[in-house]
Amino acid sequence: MPLPREFSRLAAAAALGALLSAFGASASGAELPPGVQRIVDGHIVFDASPTPPADTSAGEAIALPDPWSVTHPDAKGYAWYTFDWTLAAAPDAVHAIYLPGTNVHAQVYVNGVLVGATGDLDGRPPESWERAQAFGLPFEVPRAGTNRVAVRINVPAAWMGGLEPLLAGPAVEVRRLVFRDLFAHTIGPALVSVTIVTLGLFILGLWLRRRDATYALFGASAILWGVHTALSQLPSAPIPDPHWWIWWHGLYLAFVCMLCVFCLRFTGVDWRVYRRVVVAYGFAVVPVLYATWALGFGSAATPPIRAGGIALVLVALYAVARYAIRMRNTESLLLFAAGAVSAAFAIHDWLAARDPYSIRDLWLVPYAALAFLVLVGWILVDRFVQALNAAERSNVELEERVSEKSAALALQLERTQEARDAAEQ
Repeated sequence: MPLPREFSRLAAAAALGALLSAFGASASGAELPPGVQRIVDGHIVFDASPTPPADTSAGEAIALPDPWSVTHPDAKGYAWYTFDWTLAAAPDAVHAIYLPGTNVHAQVYVNGVLVGATGDLDGRPPESWERAQAFGLPFEVPRAGTNRVAVRINVPAAWMGGLEPLLAGPAVEVRRLVFRDLFAHTIGPALVSVTIVTLGLFILGLWLRRRDATYALFGASAILWGVHTALSQLPSAPIPDPHWWIWWHGLYLAFVCMLCVFCLRFTGVDWRVYRRVVVAYGFAVVPVLYATWALGFGSAATPPIRAGGIALVLVALYAVARYAIRMRNTESLLLFAAGAVSAAFAIHDWLAARDPYSIRDLWLVPYAALAFLVLVGWILVDRFVQALNAAERSNVELEERVSEKSAALALQLERTQEARDAAEQ
């Protein structure tokens, strides 16, 4: 029995709303749990000494986040951050300190005691999850009153330097914050990557049976999307720069352009010029980035290239909006919602990448795949139900026809028998 139209729309809207609400709770950052403090104000001392500065007020006053490209554009080398962390009473439980975002490795001292290090200060830069780490404090280190926190870093170049506000408090609560960030930055995108690649493979399998280019476009774009997300979570670049960032952007724009063409085919819009522009844009990204790198301004070319991709998405979204207004059904509503979410997340990521005060960016585009999962899942379920209903109706009609034919045949046989009996008399 088919679902009522009002119920189906309500269910689709509720599923998408729950998805976005759940994600917003993790992305926006909830209030700090009891006992956890955010450490923002402190000082920075440019000093290569291996021990923390003795003077708590030495150096330049700073407030985190502290991006060196803005606040210390000509500085590099070793430096100490110093902060005061005040506790009203001596802790009765183990405490921890959390560095949620840093572009270089760091050593953390509390009251002169080394409590942890994210890595070798003279080694390679931190990658992925290494940029956010927490360290448990020996029970006797934190005390009532003012506690001295010192963070030592080594910045090879000013554009690499940066530190986000620290978090300190009961270890149980801090670990929860660590897991929240780990899930939002790493585990969540990894799960989405596996899911969207699996879905893409199934859709390509469907395309092999139906040979509809719409299935091929979505399946291929989903696989590229998932692979791109998975590669972005690797602890280190699989190939050296500039090839890594060039192909990272090339793969990113490839699945974006394929989704734009998918939206055109899904909505039945025949914008030939736009389609050709989208295809040409997708193929041109990699060679253009190699050319700009050779000319010496490769990094400056990526923001306008990504902005161009966003513009293409907005045009496709306009086509989807027209289709949704015309059709007024669940599929069109979900497609428009998925496109709107993707466009909004892409704009967020573009702005975050250009914000120097965003030390450790949270990329939202991987999560936009969840909206497309809702869309494709609904389409597959809805079409399965429609096919099942059609098959049931066909069976009922076939049974009625067989019954009618059987009754007619029985009547004919009865008449034939009567005629034979009459002839024999």
